[in-house]
Amino acid sequence: MASWSDLTNDVLEHITSFLDLSDHYRLGAVCKNWRSVSKWRRYPPAPQLPWLVLEEEKETRKRKFYSLSDAKHYSIEIPELHGRYLCGSSHGWLFAVDIKINGTLLNPFTRECYELPPFPAFCAETDLTTLVEKVPSDYTGWPRKVTFEEMQTRIVFKAILSHDPKER
Repeated sequence: MASWSDLTNDVLEHITSFLDLSDHYRLGAVCKNWRSVSKWRRYPPAPQLPWLVLEEEKETRKRKFYSLSDAKHYSIEIPELHGRYLCGSSHGWLFAVDIKINGTLLNPFTRECYELPPFPAFCAETDLTTLVEKVPSDYTGWPRKVTFEEMQTRIVFKAILSHDPKER
C-alpha cells in the first residue's frame, strides 16, 4: 500500500486549488514534500473569505492572523515581517515597510517576496534612525519626538495593489 506522502506533485497541486487558506496551511505541515508543494501556486486559490492580519506577538515574534471562515487565530513565523509596518494587503500579498522605508511585497503563505523600487528622494535617502536621532532627547516642545513606528506610518500610510503581481 502506497503512503500518502508519495502522492505525485501534480496531484497535490491540483488538490491545493480546492483548499481554503487554513487547510492549505495545514497541508504544509504534513510532510516535507507536501510543504514544498503548498508553497507553489499554479492554480488559482479556491474562493474564500480573507484572513485578517493582526499584531506581531512580542514574546514569539510570530505574526497573528484571524480566519473569518473558521473563526480561529493562527500564529505564523514570518521573519521577513519582523520590525516592518504593514500598510496594505491585496490578492494574498502584504505590503510591508521597514525602518529605512524600503517597501516589500510578501505572500505570507508561499514566502514569495519582492523588494520594491525606492520611494521618492526623501524616503530613499533618509534613514529613520537619523531623523529621530536629530531631535535632542530633552526636547519637550512641538513638534514632539516621534518613534520609528510613527515615522513609518506617517511616510507610508496606505498601499494598494492594482493587480496580483503573479498575474502578468
